[in-house]
Amino acid sequence: MALRVLFSLVVALSLTMPAFAGEGIKGRASLGGVLVEEISIRAYGYTPVTFGPLTGEAPIAETVTATDGSYSLELPPGRYVVEALKKGAGNNGAKVEGGDLYCLYSGSPVTVAQDRWTAVGLYLVEAKKAVELSSPRAKLSGKLTFKGEPVKRAYLYAYNSADGGFRGPAYMLQPVGEGSFSVRVPPGEYFLVARKRARGGAYGPMDTGDLFNFYPLNPVKIKEGVELKIEIPLVERLSQLEVDDNSY
Repeated sequence: MALRVLFSLVVALSLTMPAFAGEGIKGRASLGGVLVEEISIRAYGYTPVTFGPLTGEAPIAETVTATDGSYSLELPPGRYVVEALKKGAGNNGAKVEGGDLYCLYSGSPVTVAQDRWTAVGLYLVEAKKAVELSSPRAKLSGKLTFKGEPVKRAYLYAYNSADGGFRGPAYMLQPVGEGSFSVRVPPGEYFLVARKRARGGAYGPMDTGDLFNFYPLNPVKIKEGVELKIEIPLVERLSQLEVDDNSY
């Protein structure tokens, strides 16, 4: 009799527990509005002077998306940099290469609270291979695109450190009026970010509908006597891919 009562209590408790017990991140991954399976999702512990894969950290947890593009990744409470990656045909390098599908989540670092699941929608782009050309001076040139079209009235940011998580003033800020840019940059290593706010301006919060992305092949190395030509495909800040049940 006692065993029967205990079994009944276990069943009752299991029926009342939420579908996602514990804590972590969950959401979906898409490319051009199409949900994508078998995307590697990785979470990196965040500190004020590191930024996951951009500073050579190792992931602390990872998973892959299901056939409907969804995923869930259990993580202890903390702050995390989140990325999504699917290697392109013939690509075997550990780092992102041209032809890979990639997303470094624009809301990184995300916060995971105890007993809560944080919604993280991941919008993939195809990484474009950079081209090096001979040049009298060190130069960075290229274009910002959204769905293959030039992005006008945007900004390109170059940071020479991961300190602060790429928020706030950049080492270099370049307005991009018609979608393309060409700027002389001192030789060195930089992290590139592109942003376009619908309300205008170079700084401030990013709102739904704004365009954003990290350069997939960050960091870039600018060399003396070389012009580096790149493309940064931007994504739109939306919420449709984020699973909101039991998230904050």
